Amino acid sequence: MILSFSITSKLAKEKGMDDPLLTGTKTVTRRLWKPATAEKYQRIFHHQEIVRAWNNAPYVPGSHHIADIILTHIPYQEKLMDMPESDLLAEGGLWGTKDEFIRCVCRGKPNPDLVVWVCRFKIVSFL
Repeated sequence: MILSFSITSKLAKEKGMDDPLLTGTKTVTRRLWKPATAEKYQRIFHHQEIVRAWNNAPYVPGSHHIADIILTHIPYQEKLMDMPESDLLAEGGLWGTKDEFIRCVCRGKPNPDLVVWVCRFKIVSFL
C-alpha cells in the first residue's frame, strides 16, 4: 500500500520550505477515505506492515517513492474542528492556524464538521 503526500510536498515547495515528510516534521495525515480503504489501513496497522510514501500519486509523471513509513496508531475518525492545535506541526507545520488547515483540506470551502480519517505514522527509511 502507498500514501501520497502530494499536498504537503507541493505546498512546502510553494513556500520555499523543505518537505516536512522528509525532515520528519510530518507525522500525521488526514484522509477522506471510504470505509473499505480505512479498513485496509487498519489491517496494515495491526500487522505493522510498511507503507510506501510517495511525493505524488504513482500515475503522475515525475512522482516517486520517497520514504517508508509505519503506522503508529490505528487510523481513527475525527471531525476537522476536533483536531488538536498541536497537530498543526505534526501535519507538517505549513499552516499557521487550524482554520487555514481546514480551508486547505476542504479546498477553500471550510467545513469544520467534515469527518476525516487520522493516520499517525513514523518514518522507518528514506529513499
